[in-house]
Amino acid sequence: MSQDHPLARCRALSLEDMAGTPFVDFPEGTPGQIQSDLAFLAAGVRRDVAFEATSVDVIVGLARQGIAAALLSPALVTGDLVAIEVEAGPTRVEYLAWSDFNPSPALRAFLASALLQA
Repeated sequence: MSQDHPLARCRALSLEDMAGTPFVDFPEGTPGQIQSDLAFLAAGVRRDVAFEATSVDVIVGLARQGIAAALLSPALVTGDLVAIEVEAGPTRVEYLAWSDFNPSPALRAFLASALLQA
């Protein structure tokens, strides 16, 4: 969220703390938004997704302008954005699938990097 957002000074937030905050998120029905929707639903909190975008750059840009908050990986928070821990927030699981048949040099390099970070 932008440094100017009223919640930006918080060290941690609950989903309840963010009720009434406009959000930017991935489109409705996509895995990126469903995980967040389920977390807010489980907490009994209504969430206002005011903007939807398919690009992380657009989502980060709207958050940077202070137009909306976003639930993204802290790795995407750079510059003048603030990352705040969300207690009982959504979790994201991502899977990678590939074929061992004739892997490209790019795939081999990616797997080597991913395995080093695991």
